[in-house]
Amino acid sequence: MGVILRSTYSYISTLLLALNRVPSAATSQLAANLSANATNHGQPWATSKINPGGVKNFSRASHKYFSASKKKRFEQLRTLLLTRITTLEVKVKDLIKSLEFTQSEVCELQTENKTLQKSDHEKRTLINDYKARIQELEQRSNYQEDYNHSLNLRFCGLHELRSGETWEETTTLVQKTILDKLQLSSMNLEHVHHVGPLNPLHPRTIVAQFEKFADRETVLRNGRKMKRSGIFINEDLCAASQAIQSSQLPQLKQTRKDGKIASLKYTKLITKDCHVEQTNTTTTMMYYCFNYCFNKSCEN
Repeated sequence: MGVILRSTYSYISTLLLALNRVPSAATSQLAANLSANATNHGQPWATSKINPGGVKNFSRASHKYFSASKKKRFEQLRTLLLTRITTLEVKVKDLIKSLEFTQSEVCELQTENKTLQKSDHEKRTLINDYKARIQELEQRSNYQEDYNHSLNLRFCGLHELRSGETWEETTTLVQKTILDKLQLSSMNLEHVHHVGPLNPLHPRTIVAQFEKFADRETVLRNGRKMKRSGIFINEDLCAASQAIQSSQLPQLKQTRKDGKIASLKYTKLITKDCHVEQTNTTTTMMYYCFNYCFNKSCEN
């Protein structure tokens, strides 16, 4: 038991000196008392006695020191906590101000967004109206251009004589085509000219303006007979109408493959059933025969 107490006193004194937890004078006195009690003036530890006063003084000093240390530590923690709380309060106030400002900006942006959406809707409506108006004007313009060309026909595939071909020579070429290949009577032409740049591989298209619309329709109807010869006669339409006709060509070919009658009239695709067409033709022929016989009987 004595060995344990002596070791404990020595350890505590050494620890207090190392950590400087108590004043150096008290520590030295306490260490001296501990050493005196431990060594007992050179006597064996088993026969030595522990000084009760030294232990009591040590306990009082330790209790006093640790009480003051706890109080000081508590004050330090209290001060630190108050400082941190104050800092957090300031930060929270700043955050609240920032949130209020942000909320105000959000409200302003929402109001502005509603105004912009309303304005955008009005502008889109106006743009759609303008688009519809422009489309209507384009259709009118295309129709007017096609109407101005209603007396014209385009001859494709006619041999071009030479680069310096005159207007009279081109007119003669068109009239010769009408007489020889279409086997029609001579027709008056107002104006005949080539269109497009020179191409050594293919002859340029010829646009011919007829004096009468009836002559133009006659040539257009009979022009289908010349497709196998590589000469094509078409209406002189504007670029937009030509694009519409070109887009309808696949449907035109498919309709004819299905055994129906199909043709392009201006920009519209017209289809008829062969059976209905044949019935209508038979009815028409019977009507004319009946009228002919009736008129003959009336004459007699």
